[in-house]
Amino acid sequence: MIETILHSMQMASFPAYGLMILSATVMAFLAFKLLLLAKAATRGKKPREWVFTEERDENGMPMLARVKVHSSYLKMR
Repeated sequence: MIETILHSMQMASFPAYGLMILSATVMAFLAFKLLLLAKAATRGKKPREWVFTEERDENGMPMLARVKVHSSYLKMR
């Protein structure tokens, strides 16, 4: 009886290893695909920064505005 249980456990582990190898391959492919999608999404975005404008608020303080950064470093990339 013990031999039957041990034999059935060994045979049951083979499909588990195959499933584990297959799922690891699929997960690696999906992770790589997500990395490529994230890289493509950030490529189109231009960095922005906050700058002071000439406009003043009611207290006389300069107002902030967001502008696109135009850098020669970004053009080379």
